[in-house]
Amino acid sequence: MPSQGEVYRRADTDAPLLVAVASGAIFNGAVTGMTFVCPVLTTITDHADYAAWLPFDLPSLGSDERVRGVIVPERLYFMPTVGLADRPAARLPDPLVRRMRSTIMSIFD
Repeated sequence: MPSQGEVYRRADTDAPLLVAVASGAIFNGAVTGMTFVCPVLTTITDHADYAAWLPFDLPSLGSDERVRGVIVPERLYFMPTVGLADRPAARLPDPLVRRMRSTIMSIFD
């Protein structure tokens, strides 16, 4: 299990590729009202070396709805989870995605 705040790096570069924390760790993000929880690492097809699933609680999408994302180099991908199953076309605005990624990364700077 990854340790809290651990930054993973590939052997051929010093650039951080992933941030992950232990299962159940909860952080209050700098963006008002945002909370995110990072579970243990999960294998993801093309990003098995440096990918982690990150569920996000987003009040703007409804108190019980969650969006799940993956941090990979320079990107934060999102996939709808159970709470958004009836709204498959739901997408987060790009500025919010950028703010969320920035907030997550700043915790480990």
